[in-house]
Amino acid sequence: MWACGPRANLIRVYKKRKRKRKEQSSESEREKGRSRRTRSTGDSPLTPPRRRPIEEDDRLNPTYALSTPYQARKYPSFVDSLTIKGIPQTQLYAATGVVLLTIFFFLLVRLFKRTKPNTVVLTGLSGSGKTVIFYQLRDGSSHQGTVTSMEPNEGTFVLHSEINKKGKTKPVHIVDVPGHSRLRPKLDEFLPQAAGIVFVVDALEFLPNCRAASEYLYDILTKAIVVKKKIPVLILCNKVDKVTAHTKEFIRKQLEKEIDKLRASRTAVSEADVSNEYSLGVPGEVFAFSQCQNKVTVAEASGLTGEISQLEQFVREHVKA
Repeated sequence: MWACGPRANLIRVYKKRKRKRKEQSSESEREKGRSRRTRSTGDSPLTPPRRRPIEEDDRLNPTYALSTPYQARKYPSFVDSLTIKGIPQTQLYAATGVVLLTIFFFLLVRLFKRTKPNTVVLTGLSGSGKTVIFYQLRDGSSHQGTVTSMEPNEGTFVLHSEINKKGKTKPVHIVDVPGHSRLRPKLDEFLPQAAGIVFVVDALEFLPNCRAASEYLYDILTKAIVVKKKIPVLILCNKVDKVTAHTKEFIRKQLEKEIDKLRASRTAVSEADVSNEYSLGVPGEVFAFSQCQNKVTVAEASGLTGEISQLEQFVREHVKA
Protein backbone atom coordinates (compact mmCIF):
# COMPACT_ATOMS: atom_id res chain seq x y z
CA MET A 1 0.00 0.00 0.00
CA TRP A 2 1.19 3.49 -0.76
CA ALA A 3 1.78 5.70 2.25
CA CYS A 4 -0.32 8.87 2.49
CA GLY A 5 -0.49 11.85 4.74
CA PRO A 6 1.91 14.69 5.53
CA ARG A 7 4.69 12.37 6.73
CA ALA A 8 4.67 10.37 3.48
CA ASN A 9 4.82 13.56 1.45
CA LEU A 10 7.89 14.71 3.33
CA ILE A 11 9.62 11.41 2.72
CA ARG A 12 8.96 11.59 -1.03
CA VAL A 13 10.23 15.15 -1.23
CA TYR A 14 13.42 14.18 0.69
CA LYS A 15 14.16 11.25 -1.60
CA LYS A 16 13.50 13.37 -4.70
CA ARG A 17 15.98 16.03 -3.54
CA LYS A 18 18.51 13.39 -2.62
CA ARG A 19 18.36 11.88 -6.15
CA LYS A 20 18.70 15.35 -7.69
CA ARG A 21 21.80 16.14 -5.61
CA LYS A 22 23.30 12.81 -6.60
CA GLU A 23 22.69 13.46 -10.30
CA GLN A 24 24.19 16.92 -10.00
CA SER A 25 27.32 15.57 -8.29
CA SER A 26 27.81 12.88 -10.95
CA GLU A 27 27.34 15.47 -13.69
CA SER A 28 29.97 17.69 -12.09
CA GLU A 29 32.41 14.76 -11.97
CA ARG A 30 31.89 14.11 -15.67
CA GLU A 31 32.51 17.78 -16.42
CA LYS A 32 35.78 17.69 -14.51
CA GLY A 33 36.88 14.62 -16.48
CA ARG A 34 36.10 16.35 -19.76
CA SER A 35 38.04 19.42 -18.73
CA ARG A 36 41.09 17.33 -17.82
CA ARG A 37 41.01 15.58 -21.22
CA THR A 38 40.61 18.91 -22.93
CA ARG A 39 43.70 20.30 -21.26
CA SER A 40 45.81 17.23 -22.15
CA THR A 41 44.63 16.56 -25.72
CA GLY A 42 43.18 19.88 -26.85
CA ASP A 43 39.99 18.20 -28.12
CA SER A 44 36.55 19.64 -27.56
CA PRO A 45 34.88 18.46 -24.31
CA LEU A 46 31.75 17.55 -26.21
CA THR A 47 33.38 15.27 -28.78
CA PRO A 48 35.69 12.26 -28.27
CA PRO A 49 39.30 12.64 -29.45
CA ARG A 50 39.73 11.79 -33.08
CA ARG A 51 42.81 11.08 -35.14
CA ARG A 52 43.45 11.73 -38.78
CA PRO A 53 43.13 8.56 -40.90
CA ILE A 54 46.48 6.84 -41.45
CA GLU A 55 47.69 7.12 -45.03
CA GLU A 56 50.12 4.75 -46.74
CA ASP A 57 52.53 7.65 -47.28
CA ASP A 58 52.47 8.40 -43.55
CA ARG A 59 53.73 4.92 -42.72
CA LEU A 60 56.82 5.48 -44.83
CA ASN A 61 57.38 9.01 -43.46
CA PRO A 62 60.05 9.08 -40.70
CA THR A 63 58.44 12.11 -39.01
CA TYR A 64 55.19 10.20 -38.67
CA ALA A 65 56.86 7.67 -36.34
CA LEU A 66 58.12 10.50 -34.14
CA SER A 67 54.85 12.45 -33.93
CA THR A 68 52.42 9.53 -33.56
CA PRO A 69 51.84 7.54 -30.36
CA TYR A 70 53.23 3.99 -30.43
CA GLN A 71 49.75 2.42 -30.27
CA ALA A 72 48.64 4.30 -33.37
CA ARG A 73 51.67 3.44 -35.51
CA LYS A 74 51.34 0.83 -38.23
CA TYR A 75 54.48 0.17 -40.18
CA PRO A 76 53.93 -1.65 -43.49
CA SER A 77 55.79 -4.93 -43.50
CA PHE A 78 57.48 -6.44 -46.54
CA VAL A 79 54.54 -8.81 -46.90
CA ASP A 80 51.99 -5.95 -46.79
CA SER A 81 53.88 -3.87 -49.33
CA LEU A 82 53.96 -6.77 -51.79
CA THR A 83 50.36 -7.67 -51.09
CA ILE A 84 49.40 -4.12 -52.03
CA LYS A 85 51.02 -4.70 -55.40
CA GLY A 86 48.80 -7.70 -55.99
CA ILE A 87 51.00 -10.64 -54.91
CA PRO A 88 49.03 -13.16 -52.81
CA GLN A 89 50.44 -13.74 -49.36
CA THR A 90 50.44 -17.54 -49.81
CA GLN A 91 52.77 -17.31 -52.79
CA LEU A 92 54.91 -14.78 -50.94
CA TYR A 93 55.28 -17.06 -47.92
CA ALA A 94 56.21 -19.99 -50.16
CA ALA A 95 58.84 -17.95 -52.01
CA THR A 96 60.28 -16.65 -48.74
CA GLY A 97 60.51 -20.20 -47.40
CA VAL A 98 62.36 -21.39 -50.50
CA VAL A 99 64.86 -18.52 -50.23
CA LEU A 100 65.51 -19.21 -46.56
CA LEU A 101 65.99 -22.94 -47.17
CA THR A 102 68.39 -22.22 -50.03
CA ILE A 103 70.47 -19.89 -47.85
CA PHE A 104 70.48 -22.46 -45.04
CA PHE A 105 71.70 -25.32 -47.23
CA PHE A 106 74.29 -23.06 -48.88
CA LEU A 107 75.74 -22.13 -45.49
CA LEU A 108 75.61 -25.77 -44.41
CA VAL A 109 77.56 -26.89 -47.47
CA ARG A 110 80.14 -24.14 -47.00
CA LEU A 111 80.52 -25.13 -43.36
CA PHE A 112 81.18 -28.81 -43.96
CA LYS A 113 82.91 -28.56 -47.29
CA ARG A 114 86.56 -29.48 -46.98
CA THR A 115 89.10 -27.61 -48.98
CA LYS A 116 91.07 -29.82 -51.31
CA PRO A 117 94.73 -30.23 -50.30
CA ASN A 118 97.33 -28.50 -52.46
CA THR A 119 100.52 -29.87 -50.84
CA VAL A 120 102.98 -32.05 -52.74
CA VAL A 121 105.69 -33.67 -50.62
CA LEU A 122 109.15 -34.40 -52.04
CA THR A 123 110.93 -37.17 -50.17
CA GLY A 124 113.57 -39.84 -50.72
CA LEU A 125 117.08 -40.76 -49.63
CA SER A 126 119.73 -38.12 -49.04
CA GLY A 127 121.57 -37.11 -52.21
CA SER A 128 118.77 -38.15 -54.57
CA GLY A 129 118.29 -34.57 -55.80
CA LYS A 130 115.09 -33.47 -54.02
CA THR A 131 116.26 -29.93 -53.30
CA VAL A 132 117.38 -29.34 -56.89
CA ILE A 133 113.96 -30.44 -58.10
CA PHE A 134 112.33 -28.12 -55.56
CA TYR A 135 114.23 -25.14 -57.01
CA GLN A 136 113.42 -26.23 -60.56
CA LEU A 137 109.72 -26.20 -59.72
CA ARG A 138 109.96 -22.82 -58.03
CA ASP A 139 112.59 -20.88 -60.00
CA GLY A 140 113.36 -22.98 -63.05
CA SER A 141 117.00 -23.17 -61.91
CA SER A 142 119.16 -25.81 -60.23
CA HIS A 143 120.98 -23.16 -58.14
CA GLN A 144 124.28 -24.73 -59.24
CA GLY A 145 123.63 -27.86 -57.20
CA THR A 146 122.85 -28.01 -53.49
CA VAL A 147 124.03 -29.63 -50.29
CA THR A 148 122.16 -32.04 -48.08
CA SER A 149 119.23 -30.27 -46.40
CA MET A 150 118.81 -30.51 -42.63
CA GLU A 151 115.49 -28.66 -42.55
CA PRO A 152 112.48 -28.95 -44.87
CA ASN A 153 112.39 -26.56 -47.82
CA GLU A 154 108.85 -25.27 -48.05
CA GLY A 155 107.01 -22.80 -50.24
CA THR A 156 103.69 -21.97 -51.89
CA PHE A 157 104.06 -20.71 -55.44
CA VAL A 158 102.94 -21.01 -59.03
CA LEU A 159 105.04 -23.49 -60.95
CA HIS A 160 107.81 -21.76 -62.89
CA SER A 161 106.63 -23.28 -66.15
CA GLU A 162 103.17 -21.73 -65.60
CA ILE A 163 104.19 -18.19 -64.69
CA ASN A 164 103.42 -16.85 -68.17
CA LYS A 165 100.36 -19.04 -68.60
CA LYS A 166 97.16 -17.12 -69.34
CA GLY A 167 94.24 -17.48 -66.99
CA LYS A 168 94.04 -18.24 -63.31
CA THR A 169 96.60 -20.73 -62.00
CA LYS A 170 96.39 -22.24 -58.52
CA PRO A 171 99.57 -22.02 -56.41
CA VAL A 172 101.07 -25.28 -55.16
CA HIS A 173 102.51 -25.92 -51.73
CA ILE A 174 105.75 -27.86 -52.22
CA VAL A 175 107.62 -29.38 -49.29
CA ASP A 176 111.11 -30.90 -49.58
CA VAL A 177 111.54 -33.27 -46.61
CA PRO A 178 115.17 -34.16 -45.71
CA GLY A 179 116.07 -37.76 -46.47
CA HIS A 180 118.31 -38.38 -43.48
CA SER A 181 116.99 -41.24 -41.34
CA ARG A 182 116.85 -39.07 -38.21
CA LEU A 183 114.82 -36.37 -40.00
CA ARG A 184 112.32 -38.64 -41.75
CA PRO A 185 109.69 -38.34 -38.96
CA LYS A 186 109.12 -34.79 -40.21
CA LEU A 187 107.31 -36.39 -43.13
CA ASP A 188 104.39 -37.25 -40.86
CA GLU A 189 103.77 -33.55 -40.22
CA PHE A 190 102.88 -32.91 -43.87
CA LEU A 191 101.02 -36.08 -44.85
CA PRO A 192 97.60 -34.96 -43.53
CA GLN A 193 97.59 -32.08 -46.06
CA ALA A 194 99.32 -33.98 -48.87
CA ALA A 195 97.67 -34.22 -52.28
CA GLY A 196 100.56 -36.32 -53.57
CA ILE A 197 103.93 -37.78 -52.61
CA VAL A 198 106.99 -37.69 -54.88
CA PHE A 199 109.58 -40.30 -53.90
CA VAL A 200 112.84 -39.24 -55.57
CA VAL A 201 115.32 -41.99 -56.51
CA ASP A 202 118.89 -41.47 -57.68
CA ALA A 203 118.92 -43.34 -60.99
CA LEU A 204 122.70 -43.00 -61.22
CA GLU A 205 123.54 -44.59 -57.85
CA PHE A 206 120.45 -46.75 -57.57
CA LEU A 207 121.89 -50.25 -57.03
CA PRO A 208 124.01 -49.40 -53.94
CA ASN A 209 120.97 -47.69 -52.39
CA CYS A 210 118.28 -50.07 -53.63
CA ARG A 211 117.73 -51.77 -50.25
CA ALA A 212 117.54 -48.52 -48.28
CA ALA A 213 115.26 -46.88 -50.83
CA SER A 214 112.95 -49.91 -50.81
CA GLU A 215 112.67 -49.87 -47.02
CA TYR A 216 111.87 -46.17 -46.95
CA LEU A 217 109.32 -46.54 -49.74
CA TYR A 218 107.78 -49.56 -47.97
CA ASP A 219 107.35 -47.48 -44.80
CA ILE A 220 105.57 -44.75 -46.78
CA LEU A 221 103.23 -47.10 -48.63
CA THR A 222 102.18 -48.84 -45.40
CA LYS A 223 101.43 -45.68 -43.40
CA ALA A 224 97.84 -45.62 -42.24
CA ILE A 225 97.14 -42.09 -43.48
CA VAL A 226 98.57 -42.86 -46.94
CA VAL A 227 96.40 -45.96 -47.29
CA LYS A 228 93.22 -44.44 -45.84
CA LYS A 229 93.41 -41.24 -47.87
CA LYS A 230 94.79 -43.11 -50.91
CA ILE A 231 97.47 -40.49 -51.44
CA PRO A 232 99.02 -41.00 -54.89
CA VAL A 233 102.75 -41.70 -55.01
CA LEU A 234 105.11 -40.86 -57.87
CA ILE A 235 108.48 -42.67 -57.96
CA LEU A 236 110.65 -40.08 -59.71
CA CYS A 237 113.89 -41.44 -61.19
CA ASN A 238 116.22 -38.44 -61.10
CA LYS A 239 119.51 -37.84 -62.97
CA VAL A 240 118.44 -39.80 -66.06
CA ASP A 241 120.46 -37.37 -68.18
CA LYS A 242 123.59 -39.30 -67.23
CA VAL A 243 124.69 -42.08 -69.57
CA THR A 244 125.09 -44.68 -66.84
CA ALA A 245 121.73 -43.94 -65.23
CA HIS A 246 119.25 -46.81 -64.94
CA THR A 247 115.91 -46.71 -66.71
CA LYS A 248 112.64 -46.28 -64.84
CA GLU A 249 111.50 -49.79 -65.79
CA PHE A 250 114.61 -51.34 -64.29
CA ILE A 251 114.21 -49.30 -61.11
CA ARG A 252 110.53 -50.21 -60.84
CA LYS A 253 111.22 -53.94 -61.10
CA GLN A 254 114.06 -53.83 -58.58
CA LEU A 255 111.95 -51.90 -56.08
CA GLU A 256 109.09 -54.38 -56.46
CA LYS A 257 111.46 -57.31 -55.81
CA GLU A 258 112.93 -55.71 -52.69
CA ILE A 259 109.51 -54.72 -51.34
CA ASP A 260 108.28 -58.27 -51.93
CA LYS A 261 111.15 -59.53 -49.74
CA LEU A 262 110.37 -56.91 -47.11
CA ARG A 263 106.73 -57.88 -47.15
CA ALA A 264 107.59 -61.48 -46.35
CA SER A 265 109.95 -60.50 -43.52
CA ARG A 266 107.60 -57.89 -42.06
CA THR A 267 104.71 -60.33 -42.05
CA ALA A 268 106.62 -62.56 -39.66
CA VAL A 269 106.93 -59.71 -37.15
CA SER A 270 104.31 -59.57 -34.40
CA GLU A 271 101.26 -57.45 -35.04
CA ALA A 272 102.14 -55.23 -32.08
CA ASP A 273 105.22 -53.97 -33.89
CA VAL A 274 103.33 -53.10 -37.07
CA SER A 275 100.17 -51.70 -35.55
CA ASN A 276 100.45 -48.56 -37.70
CA GLU A 277 101.17 -50.43 -40.92
CA TYR A 278 98.95 -51.94 -43.59
CA SER A 279 99.93 -55.00 -45.55
CA LEU A 280 100.97 -54.57 -49.16
CA GLY A 281 99.97 -56.58 -52.17
CA VAL A 282 97.94 -59.77 -52.48
CA PRO A 283 98.85 -62.74 -50.26
CA GLY A 284 100.43 -65.57 -52.27
CA GLU A 285 101.29 -63.37 -55.26
CA VAL A 286 104.46 -61.56 -56.26
CA PHE A 287 104.25 -57.93 -55.25
CA ALA A 288 103.61 -55.22 -57.85
CA PHE A 289 102.83 -51.52 -57.39
CA SER A 290 99.53 -52.04 -59.18
CA GLN A 291 98.33 -54.00 -56.12
CA CYS A 292 98.55 -50.96 -53.84
CA GLN A 293 95.33 -49.33 -52.72
CA ASN A 294 96.68 -45.94 -53.72
CA LYS A 295 97.98 -45.13 -57.18
CA VAL A 296 101.74 -45.61 -57.64
CA THR A 297 103.42 -44.49 -60.86
CA VAL A 298 107.02 -44.19 -62.09
CA ALA A 299 108.49 -41.25 -64.02
CA GLU A 300 111.86 -39.83 -65.08
CA ALA A 301 113.41 -36.42 -64.49
CA SER A 302 116.67 -34.50 -64.52
CA GLY A 303 117.05 -31.79 -61.93
CA LEU A 304 120.23 -30.35 -63.38
CA THR A 305 118.89 -29.96 -66.93
CA GLY A 306 115.40 -28.94 -65.81
CA GLU A 307 113.60 -31.82 -67.50
CA ILE A 308 110.73 -32.22 -65.02
CA SER A 309 107.70 -32.24 -67.32
CA GLN A 310 106.44 -35.61 -66.01
CA LEU A 311 106.68 -34.32 -62.45
CA GLU A 312 104.75 -31.16 -63.34
CA GLN A 313 102.09 -33.29 -64.99
CA PHE A 314 101.75 -35.30 -61.78
CA VAL A 315 101.46 -32.12 -59.71
CA ARG A 316 98.76 -30.63 -61.91
CA GLU A 317 96.89 -33.91 -62.04
CA HIS A 318 96.37 -33.86 -58.28
CA VAL A 319 96.42 -30.11 -57.63
CA LYS A 320 93.97 -28.64 -60.10
CA ALA A 321 94.87 -25.25 -61.53
